[in-house]
Amino acid sequence: MRQKRGVIRFLAPAGAVLSFAACAGSVPAGDPPTPAAISPPPTQVPQAETVSEDPALADALDALPERIVLTLHDANGDDLTLWNRVTGEFTSLAPSPFNESHATWSPDGEWLAFQTDRDGDWEIYVVRPTCEEPSLGCNDELRNLTNSPDANDMYPNWSADGQVVHMSTRGGNPDIWLTPLDEGDAVPLTDHPGPDWHPNLSPEGDALALRSDRGANPEIWGIDLESGQAQNLTDSPGTDRYPGYSPDGSRILFVSNRDGDEEIYVMDAGGGNQTNLTDNPAEDRQGSWSPDGRYILFVSDRAGEGDLFLMDAQGSEAVLLLDAGVPLDWPFWSPVE
Repeated sequence: MRQKRGVIRFLAPAGAVLSFAACAGSVPAGDPPTPAAISPPPTQVPQAETVSEDPALADALDALPERIVLTLHDANGDDLTLWNRVTGEFTSLAPSPFNESHATWSPDGEWLAFQTDRDGDWEIYVVRPTCEEPSLGCNDELRNLTNSPDANDMYPNWSADGQVVHMSTRGGNPDIWLTPLDEGDAVPLTDHPGPDWHPNLSPEGDALALRSDRGANPEIWGIDLESGQAQNLTDSPGTDRYPGYSPDGSRILFVSNRDGDEEIYVMDAGGGNQTNLTDNPAEDRQGSWSPDGRYILFVSDRAGEGDLFLMDAQGSEAVLLLDAGVPLDWPFWSPVE
């Protein structure tokens, strides 16, 4: 059973500190991992005590759901973890001795989809994030959604109607597929010799943003799903990846190393007004939106290795939200309480 002693800190821009002790488990990230090491299964981490010294930030966050899903990492492996930012409680999801990461929420908050190598290849599993026995992990109705043993299925996200969009090599090349949560066959959304990765569907479901290697560089492309027309949205000299539509569909968040290190960028859904939001010499990566579109979660090395930060959607007032004592990745806010 893995545990790490850590400190969770909220830092207000003016320097006020909200801190409390906590423990944490472990998990990975990146492009694309390979099935690997066996580690002991994780467990629930004891609840922490919070002491608020930043009422303005606390009031702003009160309107948002409490749960954030994370991937925690340590030398033993990876741990999909639910963090309650109000109580400080950590709870492991679907404990296993294998590599598991990139857990994303269904629109109704009833399911999490994640990638795992527990079957020897990479598959997309789904699980209900509810806990009859939290000490055993949240593993209600855990099942293999993709079940494609001759392929790798990774980087799950969701459509507005509750289907899972993901990368799959089942056609021989990394392309984007859509798999129903319940009955029905998976269908390909892309079929291109240039590998396609990191899919994200617009809230209306009419457009797909993805990282594609179909051009000179890995770029963010947009595909109109009705016409099939594809457009290079970023067209930059660096590597652009991990796109994410804002809740209203007007903007796309992404990560780019065009400035020499990884930064969080945002642009209009059509590719205009590309803006570096973080602009920090540290590595800033894996951004995701709050449900109301007012805030952005991201992972940064600026205060250590792999801590969770929060900034507003314009890139100002970045604060350290969670130092778990071990590196973390893939933060996604629950869409509902």
